[in-house]
Amino acid sequence: ALFSTVIGAESKRSKVPQSMQTIYANLFRATAWQESCWRQYVKSKGEIMPIRSSAGSIGIMQINQYVWRGIYDVAALGNDVAYNARAGSEILVHYLVDYAIRKEEHKLTGSDDNLARAAYAVYNGGPSHLRRYRTPETKKNLRAIDDSFWRKYQAMKARGPSVVRQCYGE
Repeated sequence: ALFSTVIGAESKRSKVPQSMQTIYANLFRATAWQESCWRQYVKSKGEIMPIRSSAGSIGIMQINQYVWRGIYDVAALGNDVAYNARAGSEILVHYLVDYAIRKEEHKLTGSDDNLARAAYAVYNGGPSHLRRYRTPETKKNLRAIDDSFWRKYQAMKARGPSVVRQCYGE
């Protein structure tokens, strides 16, 4: 329900072109799957804690607290799953619209779905990573991240949100 609410709110804001709404919805859900298996919290040493990466990313959307500290409330990113999801959505929309669509990744590659690939690469690595999913010189570890995201995006597009059950052995 949370993701549907966030996606619906974004649709009302109309930053993402109407023709790209389904791509955005699949991008958002697949990104949360890639980043955290749709988890905000994990159990660590008997305590429930916000999920964190070694790079300083936090919560369901794995938002980097160092990169986004002046824009988003770092405590809320860890303690409020809805806030984290909304922040992640805003960041993804920014990368989708202002980078992937503006740079016409879909026209360069002949596939609208490559907008999601490009936007995720930027979400994961920053603006200089826009084309990394299609650049032969991309480092092996980054290629593996992009390939993993692409499999998740395709599964989300084909089968819907229930595919995330894979995270939990279902």
